[in-house]
Amino acid sequence: MAILLAGHDPRLNLLGISTVGSNQRIEAVTDNALRVTSFYGVDVPVIMGASKPMMRTAKHCGEIHGDSGLDGINGDHGLPPCGSARMNAWRAREQPLKAVPEMYRRIRQHYERFGQRVTLIATGSMSNVALLLCVYGDDVREAVDSIVFMGGSVREGGNTGIQAEFNIQTDPEAAQIVIDSGVPVTMVPLDVTHTVLVTDEVIERIRAIRPHSEMVSRTIDLLLFFKKTYSDVFGFDAPPLHDPLAVAYVIRPELFATEQLFVSIERSNHLTAGQTICDVHRITQNPPNVTVACRVKVAEFWDLLCAALSRSVSEPAR
Repeated sequence: MAILLAGHDPRLNLLGISTVGSNQRIEAVTDNALRVTSFYGVDVPVIMGASKPMMRTAKHCGEIHGDSGLDGINGDHGLPPCGSARMNAWRAREQPLKAVPEMYRRIRQHYERFGQRVTLIATGSMSNVALLLCVYGDDVREAVDSIVFMGGSVREGGNTGIQAEFNIQTDPEAAQIVIDSGVPVTMVPLDVTHTVLVTDEVIERIRAIRPHSEMVSRTIDLLLFFKKTYSDVFGFDAPPLHDPLAVAYVIRPELFATEQLFVSIERSNHLTAGQTICDVHRITQNPPNVTVACRVKVAEFWDLLCAALSRSVSEPAR
């Protein structure tokens, strides 16, 4: 849903997608990104990125996203394979750590050609972003205006482990590097995403976009699979929709209420590694280093997402 929104809102110019091993192994995640871009008509390059965290063992969550990382309601893959030409184009680019120099090249090229700084949106673990900052340093900071990530929590607790949100827990060292990078950072935490629920009313609204469209029906199947696993694992009556909220923040930041907080990532305790420690009450007296989203206008968010799906259904691939 994040790729759909990023690729079909006219206010955002999506330059490319780098994948990262997180909710599934890197090969499956990359295949899923290719399937999504092909199915929804989002014509941007997909580059394979880091297969595992910077300093830890890879962690996956098949219990939520299924064996493929993108299962449909029947337990099979939720989207058809991408076309052979697109797959072959990706295979030609497939090299270890290709994502980091390619991200840098595209960011600098856009900045130098148009004089426009780029926003990085992270909807998985931040291994690629952290490596980009470590390798290219000031050249990246000059061309990037901000980093917006979906992850962490303030008061909500975690959705994996005892206190950690999955994206941060997967690579907490990378998350700390991003926060310490000097680039303005915005965090869209569980406290916000857990208010944006895929209710029966939302499903019917999506269905009404074009009732007999394969694109609409497969989108609903993906959301219903997510609904079942979220109910089984977390007891939610309706599942939250996480990743598109980070994209929505970039498109329409005025939909979000935010607060400036000092945030640090727990990395030493094996029970709480990945916890986002947010100094809500200014106990440490450390200056704020992260803009943290605390509320979103839910109805307006669904307007954004449904409009993007409507464009995807009606527009040719871009």
